[in-house]
Amino acid sequence: MTTTSRPPGHPTARAVVRELKHSRAAARLPLTFLGTYSDTVPEPEQGWQSHMWSHHAFASGAVFAAGIAVNAAVDAGVLPSPGWTSFGSVMLGLFAAAGGLLATAGDKFCDWSRAYFTVGPAAAGIYLAAVAHVSPWSTGSLVAAAAGTALGMGTYYKVRTEQDDHELKYVRRFATRPPGPDRTEAAPAPPPPVFEEIDPEKRKWNEALAKVGLKGCKFLRRKETLAGYAVLVGLDPNGRYAPEHVGDKLDNLERVQGMLRGCLDFSPCTTRDGRELSDRCWVIVDVEDILSQLIEMPDDDAAHTPTTIKEAFRIGTFMDGTPMSLRLREISALIVGVRGRGKTNLFHVIVHQLSRCVDVVLWAIDLKGGRAVKPWIAPWLEGRAARPVFDWVATTRGEATLMVHAALALIRHRGNAGQGGSKLEPSAETPAVLLLVDELAALVGQHASPHKSRNRADDWWRDPSAGQISGPLTLVVQLGRSECVDGVLFTQRATVTMSGGGDLKSQCELRIGLGVTNTQDASSVFQNNQVNAKKLRKLKDQRTRGACLIENGLNPTHLAGKTFFYGDDDAMLRRIDKAATLHAPYTADLSLLEQQALDEALLEFTGDEAGYGIGDDAVNQRWSLERAEHLYTDGLPDDWEDDGTDALLGEPTSGAGTGAATATRARPRSARPTSAPPAPARRA
Repeated sequence: MTTTSRPPGHPTARAVVRELKHSRAAARLPLTFLGTYSDTVPEPEQGWQSHMWSHHAFASGAVFAAGIAVNAAVDAGVLPSPGWTSFGSVMLGLFAAAGGLLATAGDKFCDWSRAYFTVGPAAAGIYLAAVAHVSPWSTGSLVAAAAGTALGMGTYYKVRTEQDDHELKYVRRFATRPPGPDRTEAAPAPPPPVFEEIDPEKRKWNEALAKVGLKGCKFLRRKETLAGYAVLVGLDPNGRYAPEHVGDKLDNLERVQGMLRGCLDFSPCTTRDGRELSDRCWVIVDVEDILSQLIEMPDDDAAHTPTTIKEAFRIGTFMDGTPMSLRLREISALIVGVRGRGKTNLFHVIVHQLSRCVDVVLWAIDLKGGRAVKPWIAPWLEGRAARPVFDWVATTRGEATLMVHAALALIRHRGNAGQGGSKLEPSAETPAVLLLVDELAALVGQHASPHKSRNRADDWWRDPSAGQISGPLTLVVQLGRSECVDGVLFTQRATVTMSGGGDLKSQCELRIGLGVTNTQDASSVFQNNQVNAKKLRKLKDQRTRGACLIENGLNPTHLAGKTFFYGDDDAMLRRIDKAATLHAPYTADLSLLEQQALDEALLEFTGDEAGYGIGDDAVNQRWSLERAEHLYTDGLPDDWEDDGTDALLGEPTSGAGTGAATATRARPRSARPTSAPPAPARRA
């Protein structure tokens, strides 16, 4: 073996590739291994048959011999006529050229190699076609064979050189150099493949999402909540699904995973500034089953401390365990729930929290004879509180008309005063007025009263039609926001026939659904949110009584929740009595100017027959015996029935009904007071 000296670090490409092919050490290395070569590269001793010129010489000799055989076969008649033999030779050459082109396709061969292995077979086919007609020993045939051999031998040297350089670049591209200079040192073994451990929960959720038709949606991560956990679902990157599509599949997800009915809910994924993301959403899993629990209204010291209408107050717990709160500032609310779903219970919870506010005046319309409001004014009627929680209570259609028109008069008065710039901020001096309407359908519903008032034209306000009340009430809701006058309306159905028309309903931005009986009623509550409407339809069984859905307000998650339970029968009355007594000092008063403006507006409206009332000597004021006698006694017929105080869970217990709801039931029905209680004392 000879040794050829080469410049340090610069072995030729052909020598490097040859060394890789012929070295025994290199044969044991991986295909992609390329060592660091020394200054001298040993070249193996080559015989004459391995020289560069000999390869094409052997190929040319084989073609020349094939030409002699073809010519002899044609002359002997073994092969067909010369024309067909030429055609077959050309086709054979073309097939061989195509095979050479396919064999040299890919990154491992250079362009010179592809040309050589394509043109060479084609030329051989043409030569064989020619010798089918003329003798291979003729002068033309011998010149053609010699020229092709010389051209091929010269070209083959260039082909080999270019191919060696190309192979070197190809090998180096995937090579890994060993740390030492010794070429024979084995390359380090590749690390074992690392397989990602598949989380069983991730696999379970991905399979469930695919089964319910949400292909491409993936489990991203899980976080713990106060009542279970939440799963962040990444939506299909192709944009086929929106977060609402996940909400539509909640029932299917529960069935596929064998979960309890109603334990899943959907919530948009939001940024820190409250903006919703469109490519992911949360699926909430209620492990504690919040919607089936009985969550008592807190009765500690914090539940009776003063607060402000500007702050949110808690009314229950969302299904993920977080507090469910409302802020009834600059917004009107529509609360919908069929009989026995907990509207009256929620009414008491809201009154409890609003009566703590030092900048709120509460007015209430209760056309069920004052059943819901009587317990709240009982401490004042019995002399245990200096003032009632409600500043004004209307239990007749006539009194409700006066209250609604008084609200309009207050809006006009505050608007003309121009306080607070674009809107008025509530304070103890200029408090917010909240008009609570229990059973809105009894006031403005289609079947509430005759379409025309039964009284004469100048006395229509004593028994107005539904349209005569719904018009002014709609104006109050429309115009009252900037003047701190808002409404909280309770009704059994949100249809226009029971809610005073579409104009009144559309102004109630805050919607609370407590349960419906059919799909149409659910859609009427949440008209522009079919996901919430579908959730609301599920809140109709016994275990979810008191559960609700809130749209707008302080519910960016759109989760269902359970309202506080205010008590049942005597427990409820004791809780109301305590709250009304402790919260009486907190309630605010309208300013003297505003009271005077309301009094003048009502006296003008009624022809001096009824006013708002200022002081103890006010004539026919809102707490006078003529207008509020039934609030001082039971004043209800013996056969009066209502479900307002039925138990929120289970069947109604004994004692529920008229007697349980009457705060002054110890007083006989026949007792008729001779004078009204003293006017509410103004807060110091």
